[in-house]
Amino acid sequence: MEKASITAPTGKVATAAKMGKVGKMGKMGKVGKMDEADKMGKLDKEKQKLIARIRRIRGQVESIERSLTGGDDCAEILMLLATVRGGINSLMAEVMEDHIRLHLLAPEKSVSNAQELAEDMIELVRAYLK
Repeated sequence: MEKASITAPTGKVATAAKMGKVGKMGKMGKVGKMDEADKMGKLDKEKQKLIARIRRIRGQVESIERSLTGGDDCAEILMLLATVRGGINSLMAEVMEDHIRLHLLAPEKSVSNAQELAEDMIELVRAYLK
């Protein structure tokens, strides 16, 4: 008996047994669609990644404070500040990307045309990247 398999966009291979195949010619389930539990799990993972990033930024800010109180060289402090700014910019980009994917491009949001979507995205960028 040959096993059916599907390669996901992530490169992982799912066999028919993992997809819920029943018997020889049984039902394989919905392939390519995430159920609510999968979506929640993915959102939780994304949230944990963002929290870890915030904790790294917090540590970097505390390092700046120690450098300032310790009388470190200005060039060193400027490098620390640039590192924090980079971390904040990356965090902002990640949250904006999530907002676009989860809210602007959500299936329940009916965008009548590409122009409306473009305007929403431009408004988002202008509001948060000042």
